[in-house]
Amino acid sequence: MRRDMDRMAVYIDGLPRSGTAVRQPFELGRAAMAAYEWEQAIEHFREAMARARGAEIVALFNLTGVCQYTQGQLEKALADFEESFRLAKQFRDVNGEAPALGNIGVILHDTPADYFPAYMNAAKASLEKNAAENATTNRPLKSGIRVNFFIMPASFIFFILS
Repeated sequence: MRRDMDRMAVYIDGLPRSGTAVRQPFELGRAAMAAYEWEQAIEHFREAMARARGAEIVALFNLTGVCQYTQGQLEKALADFEESFRLAKQFRDVNGEAPALGNIGVILHDTPADYFPAYMNAAKASLEKNAAENATTNRPLKSGIRVNFFIMPASFIFFILS
């Protein structure tokens, strides 16, 4: 299974402009990522999460998911990306939704269908439900980009930005 960080969408939103209490551990986490010290990066991002608010938390869950993915901890990465997506919807951070879904798609694309059978079935059902909702509303993202989902027979999830 291919797990290089270059395939992940790293979403940092406004973290570089956050207050010192959030920005400092965020910057330490980014430095740890650059040094391939994934566990240390996760610790710093979790420290920042304890002080963060709103969309900042969306970005921090995305970053911890990237660290988990790079270490091969796919279930933890999926949980972090799902939480990032859930919070993005809660805080109406439409720019945070696409990176979370894209990262989930990368993991599921690279993962044999029988590796996460229960997850794959639940994800497929959830995406089909959301795709049906989106088809009726066709809600554009802030940038004017629309996200369309396609579910393949092998339960691999792809997304196309159009």
